[in-house]
Amino acid sequence: MAIGLHVLYIDDDPLMLKATARMIRRIQPEWSITTVSDSVHWAENLACEPLLIISDLLMPQIRGDSLLIDAKQRFPLALRCLVTGNTNQDATSALHDYSHFVLPKPFSEGDLASVLAAAYRLNSPPFSPECLNKLNKISAYIPVMPKVVKDVQTLMQSEDGDLKKLAEIIKQEPSLTARVIQLANSAYFGFSSSTLFLEVAISRLGSRMIEAITLCMLNTDHSGHLTDEQHQMIVNEYLEASQKAKSLTHALHLSREEQEMAFMMTLMVSIGALTIAQSGCDTDHNPLESRHLDGSLNDILLITAYVLTLWGYSEEITRKILTISFSLTNLKEDRITNCVSIAFFIQFVMNKDGVTPEQLLARVPSEYKSAITNVLQLSSQ
Repeated sequence: MAIGLHVLYIDDDPLMLKATARMIRRIQPEWSITTVSDSVHWAENLACEPLLIISDLLMPQIRGDSLLIDAKQRFPLALRCLVTGNTNQDATSALHDYSHFVLPKPFSEGDLASVLAAAYRLNSPPFSPECLNKLNKISAYIPVMPKVVKDVQTLMQSEDGDLKKLAEIIKQEPSLTARVIQLANSAYFGFSSSTLFLEVAISRLGSRMIEAITLCMLNTDHSGHLTDEQHQMIVNEYLEASQKAKSLTHALHLSREEQEMAFMMTLMVSIGALTIAQSGCDTDHNPLESRHLDGSLNDILLITAYVLTLWGYSEEITRKILTISFSLTNLKEDRITNCVSIAFFIQFVMNKDGVTPEQLLARVPSEYKSAITNVLQLSSQ
């Protein structure tokens, strides 16, 4: 377990230094903290290597962005956080190579607690130092959460959020609007009639599925090795797998929330595939043929969990993603994760390796056979 993390906080304002140190000690009393007001000599006389470096942006002599670039070289395994009053999409997109997190200025104790919680998770298994070092090498291609997703999350958390307002946010992206309506009419969802209305489509899919679709559909990185067409090709494959996972959970009579979780997990795995493809490290986004950053876990799953943790997603969903098995001989007790694993097998293995439906059905527990038969029938239509 990652206990006793060391935090380094740099700010030229002595009052901010004291206030932030008090907050960190309240939130994580077992952690140690060093506060530094000198942005020029910030790395001198440190008692131990920091695993989280927080820096204010606007300081005399050296700005926080330059300081964190230096920090990346000195302490490559440390997570880096920039404190700034400019948290719009353009600003965060420009700094994500040298800063893992952005704290708004002024920030609340809740804002700081979220960063500390993510830092704890990213210094715990399976994120070993070797794994973090490899992830650091592709940090320039770690995606930034699209602004539309933040808008969707904010609306979902507000008391006055409704379908009309959610539809207005989605309409900001015409391609996203078209895809949401298309998915809502998919045979995998089993609705008896089609719709051309966005609000009806959103109602059918649910806000969590809309959030997942938005996360993966929008290409926020135009500096990588993927064209928009290649980006959409990868997303399309994972969308097809997501529909299969949703259909499997539906056939097993799982709750709507569990069905949404299966869809969301499956589609979110595309984040890892897209990150690898953007970095140019792997030309094949097939999750079954990926390298392993930590020597055991699939790298696409690991990168997905890493990115989702940076974005503030719950430990529950990242833990489930990390337990996805791409071998049907190693299914878990969790039926949601099993449905996701089976959906990936159908999507990425059956056609490529010539696996017949009979061979697939022979390799899964009996309780999944009827659901799989239903999905295979839909796939052939």
